[in-house]
Amino acid sequence: MHYLHASAYVFGGGARGFNNFYKVKVVLDARCQIAPWRLHDLRRTVATRMADIGIQPHSIEAVLNHVSFHKAGWAGVYNRSAYTREVRNALPTWADHVASIVSGEERKIMQFSPKAG
Repeated sequence: MHYLHASAYVFGGGARGFNNFYKVKVVLDARCQIAPWRLHDLRRTVATRMADIGIQPHSIEAVLNHVSFHKAGWAGVYNRSAYTREVRNALPTWADHVASIVSGEERKIMQFSPKAG
């Protein structure tokens, strides 16, 4: 059975999202031939490396759909933001980072200071 298919989503899509990951993982493991890994390893790596390239923790949490100190307790009661703008900015930054790793080219990131006045 062939479980990998063309999709706009990395891990499936549709109204119900992705399911039966274990079946696809068997195919991925055979193709990738890397050390054993779990889906959680992807989340941990993305979170760590996004932080390494300067993406803020609350944006990383929103990308991963994770709740910790930024949305736990009283902050989660009062702060209902989905951080949509931050996620829209974080994902292209992450994509650029991954593309630079794959291509072997250096990332070209420029820091801009806010305008005074």
